Parts: sequence; C-alpha cells; structure tokens
Amino acid sequence: RSMRRALLTASLLSMAIFAGLVLVSGPSKTTVTYKNKPVKAWFYGAGTNFFNEKTRQATQEAIDAVGTNACPFLFANLKGKRGNGALYFKLYQALPVRLRTVLPYPISGDDIQVITLHHIRQMQNFPKQQIQALADCVPTFHNPRVRLVGFNEMHAKYETDPAFSPMCRKLLNDEHPGIRLEAAICLAESGIVADPREPRLFPILLAALESKKERELSLENRDYWYQQQPPGTPGRIRTLLPSFVRQQQKPEEEYLRERVLRAMYRLERHMSQEQKDRLRQAIRGSSSPAL
Repeated sequence: RSMRRALLTASLLSMAIFAGLVLVSGPSKTTVTYKNKPVKAWFYGAGTNFFNEKTRQATQEAIDAVGTNACPFLFANLKGKRGNGALYFKLYQALPVRLRTVLPYPISGDDIQVITLHHIRQMQNFPKQQIQALADCVPTFHNPRVRLVGFNEMHAKYETDPAFSPMCRKLLNDEHPGIRLEAAICLAESGIVADPREPRLFPILLAALESKKERELSLENRDYWYQQQPPGTPGRIRTLLPSFVRQQQKPEEEYLRERVLRAMYRLERHMSQEQKDRLRQAIRGSSSPAL
C-alpha cells in the first residue's frame, strides 16, 4: 500500500509539475527588468502572495518605473493563455501539503487578466496607441465577468477616446445581456459621437426597460470574485463595483432602470413614431415612475 501511495503521489506530482509549467504563464518575449528583476517576477510575486496588497503595490511601482516597456508583458497576459486550468487545481489540492511548496501556487487565467486590467488602469501614461489594442481585447475575454471588468476600465478612463464607441458596438452582440445593455446605454448617452440610428440600441434598451427580470439578469455578473477556479473554495477578495453603482443609494435594479430610461430619452428624437409609442407604453406599464 505504501508503494502504491508513493507511486500515486509521484504520478500526481509529475502531472502537476507539467501542468503548472505549461499553464502558469505561457511563453514570454519580454525581459524588461526593474531593480534587476523581470516585470514578470514582480507581477507573480512568490505565488502564494499574488493577491497580497503589497505584491500588487510593488508590481505597480515596477510597471510605472519601466513605463511603456511593460506593455508587451501586460498585453501578453490579456491575449495569451495564462494561468492554471481546473486539472492543475485538482492535482494541487490532491497532493500532500509538504509537496505543494515545491509547485507554483494555482492562479486562474481570469484572475491574471483582471489583475492586469487593474494595473493598466493605474498607469499614468498609458500609450494612446495601446488604447485601441485594449479595446480590441475586451470582447475576446472568455469570462463575461472579466469582459465587464475590461469594459468598466475602458469606460472609466477612456470613454472619450475614439476606440471606445467601436468597442461598444462590438459588445452589442455579446452573449451576456448585461454587457449588451451597458454597451447600449453608453452608445445612447454618447449619441453626439456615436451613430444614434444604430438599429440594435432600441430593442436592447426596450427589453431592459420593460422587464425587471431582464434588468436583474443584466446585474448578475456585476461583481468579480477572485480565486473562483474549482475545486478551490471561493476567495473573499472582490473587485470594486463600478463608480456609477457605488455612488448611488438606490437598489441596483431600480438605478439601472433609471439609466436605461435616460438613455432612451437621449435617443427619442431619432426614434420612429412606432418606437416612440412603444417607449410610452413601456413607461406606462412600469411600476416605477418616469424620470
């Protein structure tokens, strides 16, 4: 039995090492250093302290120091295959505690992307030519919660940049209703810049105005929680809500309805008479008062 146990442990260890080496960070083409240490080393820290505030502060210091030279590494995190998959998490959990110390701590690709997005947002002099690259990345994120984080980062810092509206138009076809709705609201609010005749705006906004269930569905991926990769226990670290939600005191669903209605009023002068009639009908049929 002891021999079988040893063989099983050795097999698990070998598989875990292989999975960890292949998936933890992927190929790297950058050797940019800060204080004689690669930016990648600052980013991941010691593994187990990846989510530690001190690690993130030290990483941001390194990124700010090297400036635009950090961009290849950051975009490699957003575009490439990063993080450990479910297999590695399972193997890591199955190994004895004493053996885990020799392996990379499991970090999901989603967490790496979200952490990278937060570092990009904090960069003081983010290259303008890279804003378009960031906008192109957002619709490609597999996890809709990560896509919403990326959308919010663009919305908060680069809403007036020419790359923002085209990104929103791409997200009008997103598979998640919450992301479609946020993109539609932003395009309607920026009707002077965006094309107010965009045919997809009205049906997306109308559905959210008419249905409380639709609004609740749109809100379900509003938060992002770190360390969600199975089979690990969900972590307690949570990203902050978008500023437009944090600052208001009303229930999120009610506040979302008001945002949708304001967006509709911005579009009203571009609506057909049939669309105006449907808007009035939706307002009358709602339990909440019109603005």
